[in-house]
Amino acid sequence: MNNECKVCEGAGTYEVINRRTEAVEYIECIDCMLDAQFKEHLTIEVSKIISQASHEKLAWMLAKLTVNCVDANKDDDLDRVHNYVKSKDLVSLLNLADAYTQR
Repeated sequence: MNNECKVCEGAGTYEVINRRTEAVEYIECIDCMLDAQFKEHLTIEVSKIISQASHEKLAWMLAKLTVNCVDANKDDDLDRVHNYVKSKDLVSLLNLADAYTQR
């Protein structure tokens, strides 16, 4: 969700009172939904363009992004990445990179 959303304050939903039933209802925030749709569309469009780059360039970018994200996270440790590299654990490296792209 958008933490800066003025409508729902990042919750993704907001309260409205149904005057007919006099009950509180939770409505999905349209602003956040549109923001998420825009980000998804932008990701697809960027992906189309980036897919034209070489495999080496893409691997370098993903590696740099992963190392920088792990280094910036105070709850994570570069030793973990180093251990994956030493053991040539491709699956764990890809899972780690994927986890940081989900943020």
